[in-house]
Amino acid sequence: TYDHIVCGLPFNNFPPSLVRSIFRRMIELLATDGDLSYFEYAAVRVFKTPVAGRSMRHDMRRLDAHAKSLARRHSGQRTLVMANIPPAVAVRLHGLPGTS
Repeated sequence: TYDHIVCGLPFNNFPPSLVRSIFRRMIELLATDGDLSYFEYAAVRVFKTPVAGRSMRHDMRRLDAHAKSLARRHSGQRTLVMANIPPAVAVRLHGLPGTS
C-alpha cells in the first residue's frame, strides 16, 4: 500500500467507466488514512459541454458526478491554482482505502 498517490492523468479525456476503474484501483492501493491527489484544468467540463456532441455531454456529466461523489466520500478538498497555465484545480482525497 501507499501513503500518498499523486496522479496527473487527463481524466476528462477518458470514458467514465475507465475513470471509475482507475480511481477504484488507486484507492485500493492507499494505506489506511492515505491521500490521493490529482488535478484537472479549471472549468474544462464547463467549457467542453456546450460544444460537445450528445455522447460527450453525457460523459462529462458522469465524470462530474463521479468527482463530486469521491469528494463527499473521501473528505475531498479542492484548491484553485491560478498560477498554473491554464488555471487548474488540485484535488486531495483522504479516507479509508477500498471505499470508492
